[in-house]
Amino acid sequence: LGSADHPLCATSGPRNTENMATTMARTRRAIICRALLLSAVAAAATTKLDVLRVADLVDAVHGGARRRLASANDLYSATEQHVAGLDDAFWTFGTDGVRVFSNDGAAQLLSLPHDDICELREACFRGACSIHNDCNFYAAATDGTHVFATKDESGGKIAIFDAVRGLYLGSYPTCARPVQMDYAPHRAELWVHCFSPDDAIGDSGHLDVFSTSAWGLDRAQVALPNQTLGGHTHGWVELDAMTPDYAWASTREHPYLARINVHTLGVETYDLAPHDCAALNVIAVSWRNKHLYVKCHVCCSCGVDADTGAECNAARASDVTLRDGTTALGYCGIACDGSAADTVGLVEFDTVSKTVVATHYWDDFGSGDPVASADGAFVVVESSSNGRVKILAVGDNGVATSDARAADVATGFSPAAHRDTLFVQDGRSYDLVIFGSTVENHVAVAHLDDVRDDAAADVEAAVVTLSDATASTASSGRLASRSMAWARGTPYVMVCGAGADELYVVDLGAHGRPVDARLLRVVANVTNSFVIHVSTPTDDGGVASGKDGDDGDDAKDAYGIAALVLATVALVLVVALGTYVVCATTTGTTPQNQDSKTDIWKEKVGDDDKTTTPAV
Repeated sequence: LGSADHPLCATSGPRNTENMATTMARTRRAIICRALLLSAVAAAATTKLDVLRVADLVDAVHGGARRRLASANDLYSATEQHVAGLDDAFWTFGTDGVRVFSNDGAAQLLSLPHDDICELREACFRGACSIHNDCNFYAAATDGTHVFATKDESGGKIAIFDAVRGLYLGSYPTCARPVQMDYAPHRAELWVHCFSPDDAIGDSGHLDVFSTSAWGLDRAQVALPNQTLGGHTHGWVELDAMTPDYAWASTREHPYLARINVHTLGVETYDLAPHDCAALNVIAVSWRNKHLYVKCHVCCSCGVDADTGAECNAARASDVTLRDGTTALGYCGIACDGSAADTVGLVEFDTVSKTVVATHYWDDFGSGDPVASADGAFVVVESSSNGRVKILAVGDNGVATSDARAADVATGFSPAAHRDTLFVQDGRSYDLVIFGSTVENHVAVAHLDDVRDDAAADVEAAVVTLSDATASTASSGRLASRSMAWARGTPYVMVCGAGADELYVVDLGAHGRPVDARLLRVVANVTNSFVIHVSTPTDDGGVASGKDGDDGDDAKDAYGIAALVLATVALVLVVALGTYVVCATTTGTTPQNQDSKTDIWKEKVGDDDKTTTPAV
């Protein structure tokens, strides 16, 4: 290759040395630029390779230790055997652990048994105590790459899972009974509301705050003013990017709406007692009008001829002050929901003016807990006294939402049922709302276009039967629910049947019509309390989704092939450049009198110009 007689260096005819030098310099620069550009593109494309395959390469390097660890722990062996699809799947939480299912429910992708993720503890109920490690999960959330679940252990803990690999990463302590929480993606923070904070185990507040990007960062707990630690400080915490500097919280002990500065954790309160509230609970936020919708609880008298219409519970009844200023034997709080005294309903609070703009109660309906849609256009009111549901159409900031324009949905539920609401909206095919019940074994599906077209009309809902069982298959008790989750980008919704250890997959159809919804399958023998759907964010800001999860892998394969091709081309260009330089040097085409500024391979040594050829 270094010989002037080599075919690659063969020349014909006379050369103009000066022009040749200029052409060589320009050609070399062009080749180098193209090689560098292709190398950069190849490197960028290589970053698109599946991170799991990189992890597999690491596993191969450390195969012996990894295999020993896997054989000793089903958690890791399950992960290695079935990784694909975990980041676009339903995650269910039950007493026997965590299970992950494909979007259509046809395949169980992962099982994390309670022996691996929940600790042994003593549990007592009505004087009977036992030692077990059954998981007692309260709530779960996800940022797309991790899953967070609160559980009742050693006061309270947050379990953290890797949503891509399916690994249990450990548990962090939090305040006691962390029943409710809210994940704030705009801050990458998890805010936990604890129902029984206990200073005896180190609790100092009702709220606990965690950074999901720096779990080692220990932020102080937040004590809500006028509240006591211990007891049953049930309540709510809510964050929204519409008020990026503040979180909002409530408890069922007092009528104070708390605004917490997310930076300093300082608290200020707004007293809603002048609006006849004795306590507060569920908070819903509409970013469209920057209003809060807060469940207001009242005080009531008990007795057959009193507000409740039923005999007093001797263990819970006490002297309370009623709205007219008189004192009577009764209750304050949730026990008065649906009573004759429960005529306040929801309080609508403007976060801009810091004032109450309206209350929402209907004589023929009552009121209930609020749930806001993701697009901020609607607030569902889940009635606590009848089987219907109201849907409020949200207006402008500072303007009271109209009760007269509230749509009425007949769900077929009994008055005693706890409601659960799921919005299914993608801006294209689906604009639905689904209602679940803890008493009836069906869900009701309604179209939100019917609300937009005529907000005062009765909205017809399609019914999808989940089970033919005579008893309810939902969970029961004080925290009863019919948890539901939607796999965004698919027609599938998973519904919990905790009372029967069943999961139900509802197919909404391709066109988003309520009448097309049908029960697709029942997944049996799965303990479950609630379900969430995990979708890993993609580079374009969307989420990975698909029925079988193969589309993402195909795209990554294409990126990998493109990266290898570009890298090969770049290598060929570099070799060609080296060949060109060697040939040019051996044939004497590099002029010795050329200025160093026009020859990138030239060095000045002392007073003499010397040309050097780089090693390739």
